Amino acid sequence: MSSKSRRNRRPPFRGTPKAAGPRQQQPAGLAAGVRCHKAGDLKGAERHYRSVLSHDPGNAEALNLLGVVAMQSGRPAEAAGFVGRAVQADGRRPDFHYNLGMAYLGLRSRDDAIRCFRQATALRPDYTDALLNLGNLLFSKGELDEAEACYRKVAKMAPGNPAIHNNLGSVFLARKAAEEAVPCFGQALRLKPDYAEAHNGLGSALYMQGKYDEALDSFQAALRCNPGYAEAYNNLGNIHFDQDRLEDAETCLRKAIELKPDYAQAKLMLARVFIEREDFATALGIYEDLLASSPDSAQAWAGKANALDRMGRTQDAYDIVRDFAGNGPPPVDMVPLYANLASGENRQAEAAAELEDKLTESGRSEEETRVLRFTLGKLYDELGRFDEAFAHYAAGNRLHPALYDPEETLGRMDRIMSFYSAERLAGLPRADNSSELPIFIVGMPRSGTSLVEQILSCHREVHAAGELREIGKLAGSLGLGFPKTNAGTPRLDVEALDAAANRHLDWMREQAGSATRFTDKMPLNFQHLGLIALLFPRAHIIHCLRDPMDTCLSCYFQNFSTRNFFSFDLARVGHYHRQYERLMAHWKEVLDLPMLEVRYEEHVADPERVCRRMLDFLELDWDPACLRFHESRRFMRTASKDQVRKPIYTSSSGRWQNYEKHLGPLIEALARPEQRS
Repeated sequence: MSSKSRRNRRPPFRGTPKAAGPRQQQPAGLAAGVRCHKAGDLKGAERHYRSVLSHDPGNAEALNLLGVVAMQSGRPAEAAGFVGRAVQADGRRPDFHYNLGMAYLGLRSRDDAIRCFRQATALRPDYTDALLNLGNLLFSKGELDEAEACYRKVAKMAPGNPAIHNNLGSVFLARKAAEEAVPCFGQALRLKPDYAEAHNGLGSALYMQGKYDEALDSFQAALRCNPGYAEAYNNLGNIHFDQDRLEDAETCLRKAIELKPDYAQAKLMLARVFIEREDFATALGIYEDLLASSPDSAQAWAGKANALDRMGRTQDAYDIVRDFAGNGPPPVDMVPLYANLASGENRQAEAAAELEDKLTESGRSEEETRVLRFTLGKLYDELGRFDEAFAHYAAGNRLHPALYDPEETLGRMDRIMSFYSAERLAGLPRADNSSELPIFIVGMPRSGTSLVEQILSCHREVHAAGELREIGKLAGSLGLGFPKTNAGTPRLDVEALDAAANRHLDWMREQAGSATRFTDKMPLNFQHLGLIALLFPRAHIIHCLRDPMDTCLSCYFQNFSTRNFFSFDLARVGHYHRQYERLMAHWKEVLDLPMLEVRYEEHVADPERVCRRMLDFLELDWDPACLRFHESRRFMRTASKDQVRKPIYTSSSGRWQNYEKHLGPLIEALARPEQRS
């Protein structure tokens, strides 16, 4: 998802062509035309102005006003012709230059419009509408400093104008300066509380700061002010997507598209919703629909390539990448696939050099720069150029927002362990089912959960569902999400647990078909094992472990979405790993769920032995297909999808040693003793 235009649109243009009356003694026909003009009789006004020109072809006022009528009648080309002649006749009139700029705006001739508005403000420095439009055009070109200068001039002359504060906020948003943007939008809203664009801008700034609930409120306020505001629906859809509320995201994005049928950004995000649901066919259809109307859309081509890759049609995806890469590296959205293609063809050095050049190009969003940095890190890692690889990974991680709160994580783990103490568990109700259908594969991200699930998916009795968010949602609905503001102790009863468990089991059975086992490999379900024990007392847990240094480094090297805040900093990923270890040690003491530990290093060293142990644990017959997991055409949506398409390899074990000199903060964090028991 590109962030360049997703959060906020550019400031609206201000003013209309100026139809001022004659300043000096003029023919009577001109005054009659102005009276018609002011009365809204454009045809009558045009007739009088043309009559004046028939006798005086160089009359600047008549030419200007005839141009205004043409603009107001939707004829910008005629308007530019008439007002251009007026400027030639009298170039000292700032309103003539302004009107010519408005005509060029109608013709989408941005540079010509900028030239005219510059001239208007040179002749009249306090010309606020001209300054605003000049600022907006400069903003649209990315010339933020000049745009800000224009806006600040207007702010001095008209501090009570809410639009100027909104526009200044938009400049700061474009600079990713959320702290400076927030007060600008706030001032605009104090001056005009029902200012939909300012609510939308404030929501964008708050989102940038990680204040998701406040951002959501602002986007909803924008829609209360303007129920037909497509951009606000799009932004609301984006925030629902980022918060894993996919149904709400789809609803908002479809509404944005209904309001604005050619809204490409909303369609691109809607396709991502279906990708996240693993409905690749629907996503592919959206991308192809976009390409039918916009065949040059690099984002749509990139989306199509990624959808095909997720569907297992890797060669079709690579064909698209090759078409784009014929004259150099492809668009940023295709860069990860391009790197995979280069790796398969042993062209990592060539690809890295091309992407280094792309990194120097201007006009990229932070998201696009981050993609380039992480991809370059991957290529240099494969080349054994570890210092260069680490430099790019570190730079990419610095572009992520620093939103991980160690104290919040520590407190949340404390609340989980306090609620699920041995004493309380003994008295808590449990759902009344004996289903052995669910298998939960948990652990740290990058600990081997994808490998375990891919192997099990090859067994005829297993349905592999991938990373599901349902357990987290159930925890929230039962008051067991344990947020920082958790009030009191949640109350549970058998009826509520039975209802939740039976709904989830019915859904799993529908998905599983004839399979007798159903895997959910959401790694972070390790936080919800207490709830899983209450909902599914006979569920099986496979706990994936890996060397902590390798696990944490692999997280740090992965361009995760913003949901995995802990992974963007070495010290913080180490801190999170220690909290994960603390909670897993607690579960081993207090839960009676069947749990098997699978160590990544043992798995890659002797895959058949570990595979047999897993199948025995699950009471499944031996199936040799499990050792040919890399031949499976099953879709994968996780960060490990490329690794599980290959036979087991050992090169990832001990990988951290290549980077040891850079890992001081991680080593220290992992070695730090716990402050809480």
